[in-house]
Amino acid sequence: MKDDLLKIIKEISKEHPASHIPFNILSQNLDLEIKNKNINVDYHPLYPHLALYKYSNHCVQDRLWSLYSLIARGLVLDHKNKKVAAIPFPKFFALGEIFDNYLLFLTEKYIITSKIDGSCIISFNNEGNWIFTTCGSFVSSQAKWAEQWAKEHLPLDKMDKNNTYLFEAIYPENKIVIHYDTSELVLLSIFDSYGLEYPYDLLLKEKEFIGVNLVKLIPFNSIQEVMDSAKTLDKNEEGFVIRFDNGVRLKVKGNEYLRIFNLISNLTPLSVWESYLYDKDMGKMAQELPDDLRPDFWNILYILKDKLSKLLDEIDTMYQNTKNMSDAELGIMIQEHPEAFAGGEFQKAEKFLFTRRKEFFYQDLNKSNSRLRRQLFNMFKPKSNMLEGYTSSWSIRAVKNDL
Repeated sequence: MKDDLLKIIKEISKEHPASHIPFNILSQNLDLEIKNKNINVDYHPLYPHLALYKYSNHCVQDRLWSLYSLIARGLVLDHKNKKVAAIPFPKFFALGEIFDNYLLFLTEKYIITSKIDGSCIISFNNEGNWIFTTCGSFVSSQAKWAEQWAKEHLPLDKMDKNNTYLFEAIYPENKIVIHYDTSELVLLSIFDSYGLEYPYDLLLKEKEFIGVNLVKLIPFNSIQEVMDSAKTLDKNEEGFVIRFDNGVRLKVKGNEYLRIFNLISNLTPLSVWESYLYDKDMGKMAQELPDDLRPDFWNILYILKDKLSKLLDEIDTMYQNTKNMSDAELGIMIQEHPEAFAGGEFQKAEKFLFTRRKEFFYQDLNKSNSRLRRQLFNMFKPKSNMLEGYTSSWSIRAVKNDL
């Protein structure tokens, strides 16, 4: 499996396969991956013949990589003219993410560039109009921002209409982990219509021609030196990208950046629910988060606490209404008249009535490892990591999009 993936990665890095696979075969295989839920597709609202392909979270989490999911990182097909409209970077992995040994990719020549903590913007020309998109959406806020910035700063009439331009959008409102004071599109690379990527020396000329900054080249003497440097980077630097001479890319993220990134990516309704279940120190957990993400944490926790309170209120109300019954009478009533216990927010809350009658109910509830606490918490456990009443902040969504 890994050998096959290694072969595919090397193949797609030399020359982008989307440029030479017959259109009907390319389209059919992308559709098959969509059917298998490994790729998502988005259609341009003004030009519906333009289809944007991006691998799914399902594909990432289960590592269901194939040739077609690997190249679907912002790939755009023009279904009207049956051609590839935009060629993006194929998926590239973090050092050690899939293959522990970087020597599998090592070529005699390679360059190291800085990694920017923004949003990848893919720009291409469609029938005389420049289109700007992120890897997964034509209408994302970053795509709209990039289009406006480009109209004001780029010589669009002079740019090569056959090329795909890849930028990183950085601006204060688009903070993921690192805060940038500047607002700009930084040039990352360019693909020509043959699927060939510009070498760095040509990018230097192109960045002067279109008047933008180019991702910085960092002088290192070895890959080991890159890895060692990443360990010492502070939170204001994301890391590095290694581009081997055969086209393969690997990213190396700084330890501190990864620590914060992981805190953000793990800030989910399910993870907060689990911490609340086991009675973790929620205040300490919140303090470890970046300031702008603490509202997410407290919002999730507030909703979960409210659900527990409402559940206990329902149980207590039913308890007060039935406390004069014997256990046998209560059992008969639950069995023969279930409608008497219906109408609340929590289905089957009456199953806790017998336990509620015992003196240790609240004592057991407050034990982090008790069976009762687990059973009660399961009544409001987030499903599919969704929590009614909670909408994640932009930073949370941006981190998920960066996977």
